[in-house]
Amino acid sequence: MFEHQDFTKVAELTKKSRKKVQVWVNLFNERGLKALIPKITHGHPSSISEDQKEELKNGWLNGF
Repeated sequence: MFEHQDFTKVAELTKKSRKKVQVWVNLFNERGLKALIPKITHGHPSSISEDQKEELKNGWLNGF
C-alpha cells in the first residue's frame, strides 16, 4: 500500500508521527506482520487468588 513511500509521506497519510512509522517499519522488518498486530491487555494482574475469585462468585450467586 505505502511501498516505496518515505516515512514523512506515510506519516502524513496515516496521521501518525514519522517516528511511529519508523517503529512500525522496523518491527515489520525484524519480526514480520504479526509484530504489528496489537496485543490485547486486560489491565493490571489480579490481586486476588483464583480461590478468592471463586468464593466471591459463589457468594454473589448465592446472595452472600
